[in-house]
Amino acid sequence: MFGDVFDFVICIDTGADKDNELLPFKDSGLFWIEDKPENAKLGADLGLKSLLVRHPHNANFTYDGVKMVDNWAQIVNTIS
Repeated sequence: MFGDVFDFVICIDTGADKDNELLPFKDSGLFWIEDKPENAKLGADLGLKSLLVRHPHNANFTYDGVKMVDNWAQIVNTIS
């Protein structure tokens, strides 16, 4: 499914502070994949392309710069 879509992937522990991890990528326009609305918003505010994976807990969330996606196939399609 993924092919050569990703140049690199960084996985951050659940509950870890995302601010410090995202700051080096500020205004890079890279993709940021999240399921927590607050973290997706943070990514968008830092100039990343935030993709929020839809779940019952975030289904009604909207924010400029955050795109809602339903699954990994949709993520790959968006990135490529």
